Amino acid sequence: MRKLNTCRIVCCCAVLTVVLAMSVHAAPAITSVTRSADTVGKYEKLELAVALTLGLCRNLLAGDDRVRAGGFDGWRAELYGSGLQNAIVGIAGLGRVGLAIAERLKGFGPRLLGFDERPISQAALAGCGISPVAWDKLIGESEIIILALPLNARTFHLVSAAALRRTQRGTRLVNIGRGSIVDEAAVAQSLEENHIGGYAADVFEMEDWAVEGRPRRIPQRLLALRDRTLFTPHLGSAVRSARLAIEQAAADAIIAVLSGRQPANAVNREEPRRDPSTDLKSTANAPMRSSASGPSSKVREG
Repeated sequence: MRKLNTCRIVCCCAVLTVVLAMSVHAAPAITSVTRSADTVGKYEKLELAVALTLGLCRNLLAGDDRVRAGGFDGWRAELYGSGLQNAIVGIAGLGRVGLAIAERLKGFGPRLLGFDERPISQAALAGCGISPVAWDKLIGESEIIILALPLNARTFHLVSAAALRRTQRGTRLVNIGRGSIVDEAAVAQSLEENHIGGYAADVFEMEDWAVEGRPRRIPQRLLALRDRTLFTPHLGSAVRSARLAIEQAAADAIIAVLSGRQPANAVNREEPRRDPSTDLKSTANAPMRSSASGPSSKVREG
């Protein structure tokens, strides 16, 4: 980036700000760093969260494997999963996506718990049928946990080996937030020990390259647990209409800068210039504390 002496704008088709804001410091000639609006891809992401939850709970991947193996000759008492009716579902992260997930799940009839350290209006919670709880209560009581949190120094490995031990046996975990919110090695071990019942994810630790010491691949031991996992390759906004809207917004931002106007969703207009990567550096070895009230600093869903 330091070699881009004549570059005026960095425009990204994503909502991430950690990496984008770094470019302002790397190349002083850059005047605008833009990202996609927070609302872009929201509905597509929540749809995938619901799909992963249903697929994991009803053993869809294992069922598909069973049929394709050629030995299926009619109904058998096998692959019993769990339904959402009357299930306790905990949602960590009650921003736009988290609340929208709760709103969609409400029709399936679960009891919804929610965790977020920011104050969430009672009207928003009531509208989605969410009972707000502390982090430890959410992981201790939920049969299904859906992670819709951003990655920062306080959420890094929030789902640790210690946190997993506090979950109920058979709990299913779904991650559509960021990969490094979860300690994937700890998840693999919990699955191997038959403690948690399943893990579904659209995001992985190896993607979070702003984290120093990140793994370079998904753990093979996690991939090997095919019967109790369900993975997608970061498909959150992978819907044609959504991606077209994102790309159009990026093109509009470029036109705005070249026309001398302030582009929408400019990262370096939203906050003072600083290196946000400092929040994530060295967190690979930093333990995540968890208490009855959850992580000590504010957690914002992005």
